[in-house]
Amino acid sequence: MLNGHPYVSERSRLAVEEAIRQLNYTPNSSAVHLKRGKTGVIAAIIKRIDHPFMSGLMQGIGEVALRKGYQIMVCQTRLQAREELRFLHLLQTKQVDGILLEDMQNDWKEVAPYAACGSLVLVNSYEEKANVPMVYVNNYNGARQALLHLVEKGHRAIAVCLAKRNNTLCTVQGPRWRAYQDVLAEAGIEINSRYVFENVGTSNVLSGKELFRAIREMSNKPTALFTGSDQVAAGFILEAQRHGVRIPEDIAVVGFDNQPIAELMDITTVYQPTREMGEHASEILFRLIEGSPVDPSVVEMPHQLVVRSTT
Repeated sequence: MLNGHPYVSERSRLAVEEAIRQLNYTPNSSAVHLKRGKTGVIAAIIKRIDHPFMSGLMQGIGEVALRKGYQIMVCQTRLQAREELRFLHLLQTKQVDGILLEDMQNDWKEVAPYAACGSLVLVNSYEEKANVPMVYVNNYNGARQALLHLVEKGHRAIAVCLAKRNNTLCTVQGPRWRAYQDVLAEAGIEINSRYVFENVGTSNVLSGKELFRAIREMSNKPTALFTGSDQVAAGFILEAQRHGVRIPEDIAVVGFDNQPIAELMDITTVYQPTREMGEHASEILFRLIEGSPVDPSVVEMPHQLVVRSTT
């Protein structure tokens, strides 16, 4: 009756609808999904809830889930590979109908057994060995574009602040490291280990301020800085201005993501469509859940260098 069955008479339908209004009846969504063999829940496994990148991503995921009548379970790993596997167990135990896995922290061989248990889509991740759909931005090309911009501006003392280089499992920061190494090598610039900041936080404004203080103590300072985050770039610039350091005359700064703070502070950065990435990945996940074909299964989203006043 409530599902609009064609063989129910108009008189019966009106009588049931009137009874529903009088009783203030609300269908039990869990029971509806259970009857269909579904939980009505998907999980989004992300690194950090408090990062602006995640706001855009979750907005896109949420819009699609809302249209599909699904709830979202948000699981925060804080870059802990063990936590990621613990959350993937939700798929194995059928507590969710599908999972969106952002920036995979484990090797694929650890994730593959969970992927065999249900619908899984990698988002903001690219893994050659994976046999599941992926939606991502090419972080190597994005970082390369930013670094080439600095080289073309005449900079040869270029500092970088990203996640640890030795974390080969990081599908976001790893390609950016490789781009830094490749661009400098092609330009005939030897990497100065003092310009490589891998022990400074890479996610917020305070990290950027800390980074500025570290560079300020150096005798031979870099003339340019590439960070993996607009938040870090913003913190660096704020602290630089407080100490009378001119941007970009004394040091040029490039961020990544094109977050609102980058536009507000006129920071050169690399744009990536976070909301659209979340939307596209979610649409693919629901096609998997519904048993519909997915083509293409690997989607590279566009990126663009946005040049502003900090370079």
